[in-house]
Amino acid sequence: MSGFAYSGVSNSEGGDSGSGNGAMAIASRFMPTAEGLKDSVLGAFSKAQPWGEFANTKQFNIPQASEVPDRLKENIPHYAFNYVIIFLVLSVFVVLTKPLSLVSVALVILGYYRLFVMAGEDPVKVGPLELDTNMKKGAVLSVGGVLLFWMTGAITGIMSLIGTVGLLGGVHALARKPASEPDFESGLTQG
Repeated sequence: MSGFAYSGVSNSEGGDSGSGNGAMAIASRFMPTAEGLKDSVLGAFSKAQPWGEFANTKQFNIPQASEVPDRLKENIPHYAFNYVIIFLVLSVFVVLTKPLSLVSVALVILGYYRLFVMAGEDPVKVGPLELDTNMKKGAVLSVGGVLLFWMTGAITGIMSLIGTVGLLGGVHALARKPASEPDFESGLTQG
């Protein structure tokens, strides 16, 4: 399980347990609860490697070409939650410097909710277009989202965020000796 607690419940016949709107009952099964989100965020912080180990400059060196694949295979999963935390912290800065990016992300999420959750498999009319397949709905949402992100300047914040975290994570994963590599100075492994 990914750490999300889902709020919806299904009966044994596969229908929704509520007597209200069917779309809302279906959507409630996929909406994470506040408790589930809190557990997921706290889980990421608890699974992260210690920051002293992560930033220990004595364990950094330029790898030989033959070491690169092994370092990437070992360091990326080992420090993945540290990279996620860096991404989340930098995301806060993006939102603070480009508040419209938060609005545009919210609008894309609402668009997804309207096109896929509320409508289900039913066709949806958007202006002169009738979106009768999920592929058409996805295409309209993707094009609309990219245009919205571009108009609000969110695309630059998102792309710089992805680029920065990717570059920092990649350089760290390449330069950091793997945790399983023995430390000959102390005779112990690093992990």
